[in-house]
Amino acid sequence: MSDFTFFHAADLHLGTPFQGIGAAAGDYPQVAEKLRQAPFAAFDALLEQALAEHPAFLVIAGDLFEARDRSVRAELHLHSGLGRLAEAGTQCFVVHGNHDPVESGRLRLAWPEGVHLFGAEEAQTAIARNADGREVATVTGISYRDRRESRKLHDWLRRARRDAATREELFHLALLHCNVDGTTGHAPYVPCTVAELTRADFDYWALGHVHTQAILHQAPWVAYPGCIQGRHARETGARGFLRVRVAETTGNGAGRGGRWRVEPEFVACDVLRWVALKVSLDEVATVDEVEQALAEALENAAAETPDRPLIARLELRGRTPLAVELQRREVQEELLRRGRQAGMRHQPFIWLEELRSGCRPPVDLEERRRAPDLLGQILEITAALREDPEAAAEALRTATNPLFGHTLLRRELEFPDAAEQARLLAAAELRCIDLLEEEPGTEEGESRR
Repeated sequence: MSDFTFFHAADLHLGTPFQGIGAAAGDYPQVAEKLRQAPFAAFDALLEQALAEHPAFLVIAGDLFEARDRSVRAELHLHSGLGRLAEAGTQCFVVHGNHDPVESGRLRLAWPEGVHLFGAEEAQTAIARNADGREVATVTGISYRDRRESRKLHDWLRRARRDAATREELFHLALLHCNVDGTTGHAPYVPCTVAELTRADFDYWALGHVHTQAILHQAPWVAYPGCIQGRHARETGARGFLRVRVAETTGNGAGRGGRWRVEPEFVACDVLRWVALKVSLDEVATVDEVEQALAEALENAAAETPDRPLIARLELRGRTPLAVELQRREVQEELLRRGRQAGMRHQPFIWLEELRSGCRPPVDLEERRRAPDLLGQILEITAALREDPEAAAEALRTATNPLFGHTLLRRELEFPDAAEQARLLAAAELRCIDLLEEEPGTEEGESRR
């Protein structure tokens, strides 16, 4: 068997709306338009890479579309793109995930012979061939039947593998959309473990659903390529697919996992990138110095990623006399506005999506916490809550129960996540310090106003 290469992609999410960012872009329509086009452009970049390199085949492990009610544009874009690959001699193997289950509405399309869409009623095995027609691999897969897939699909693939009448000299690949080992931040659809997958006698598990690239196991290989385009501020850094080179080893007696030399390589295909920037304001005492530090942070980000537009979320940190002032909404909004103007002067642009302040006043909190007064007690309480996030969450639930317990309001409100809870605690602590900390030279017991 000759060596071959395949591409492993997942989570295209064609049709992602980016509605919130589009509204925030306001006077910068090029930002909103770039975001709207980003998933399609990232998919096109994946296609262009495949057309240039001519891999034997491409596998896509689910969530091709953002929503089960997929747009006509998204479906036709996928159809024409995979058709181009098939015409060029690169086969495509595709499963559907929780965002685009088989039960959802689809256009009636005639897919080219080189494109194989796996159904949801049973696992199927297809043969992958090189450009010269030589059989190189089997691809076994199954799609989600509905959004909340409850079947143990990884077990179905194991059964399909055992029943498939395939020659043992071929490379065997499983294609599945799933959550392995309870990966946090992703819905637990088709939960399974690395141990369960590696017992199934496949050479490579091509997975989707988790948006961060990860190699979970080697020989046999279990891999997530991540999404091809970051969609929000939690999906920072490069996004793309895996280029996987496969070669048969000389010693065939090493068992299924040791029979092949497999070399996955991450390839970025995103067309814009999300970044999280932290700016230290230690010793900074004036607002114009804050603006200068913000501009420098944007310059550094542009230098590190000069070939793509950036969407930046910026956090101000450190101890500064401006800590309380930087919590004021009007100050943050003006810094954000001016930061956006500065970022848009870059080519390619940097869109400052959000600016937050986590700065603290230049107070020795450890010493101040030990003081036998009200502020000392408050700082002791906030320190304890910071060390025990569960207790902090429970305290917040108690305080906000009139809101979240209201029959109508609770339908519209979303309880703050852990990051937002930490921010609220820090803001409350700063407010207490501002109100209760004594300034030098004040009379005893006379606090700041």
